[in-house]
Amino acid sequence: MYRSIRPSRSFCAVVVVLKVLLWQADLDAPFTGGLGSFRLYVLVAHHLRRHLAGGGSDRPGEILLSFFYRYGERRAPTTAPPPSREDDPGHWSRTSLGPGSCVAEDGGVADMDAVYKTPLMTNLFGACYERLRAAVNDIARRRCRGGKPLSLVGTLVRVAELKAERTMAARKAKLCRTYRLKMKKSKQDDTSSHRNGD
Repeated sequence: MYRSIRPSRSFCAVVVVLKVLLWQADLDAPFTGGLGSFRLYVLVAHHLRRHLAGGGSDRPGEILLSFFYRYGERRAPTTAPPPSREDDPGHWSRTSLGPGSCVAEDGGVADMDAVYKTPLMTNLFGACYERLRAAVNDIARRRCRGGKPLSLVGTLVRVAELKAERTMAARKAKLCRTYRLKMKKSKQDDTSSHRNGD
């Protein structure tokens, strides 16, 4: 699997966004029917290979958008077509992730039978495709008007939740550090008092 992702500069960025997205939707834990890291890596590597072989560029935004298109469930038949290269089936094709489906890439296999939250996941990917397409169009309109640009990732993930999680982790780390320093000082005080015969 590593042969297909090594030349790609977008693999890590796409995986991080997808992991945050799946975590926020509670679809990331394999023991509760979600999509674990290894299966996600295989899906992204498979998609990257097909995307690049079909003439797509190695840009995280484009790869993420086409990933959502490939694996996402469409909500309505009036869904807008992909933004470019519609005539190239390797670039904007679909891959079903239903029961019994299996995706393989460079020796890695993502068997989707154990992922019983697949319908929720494909609905999420479809909704993200729609939201990202709308955001791309909105960004283009804002750019023409000279407005402030939007964050594409910010249209998909709950940024406030990420900030709160980061703040809480920083507080915990600070508390742990403070606790360890107090314990170390306490042990030093105990050691010195034993040496002094107290």
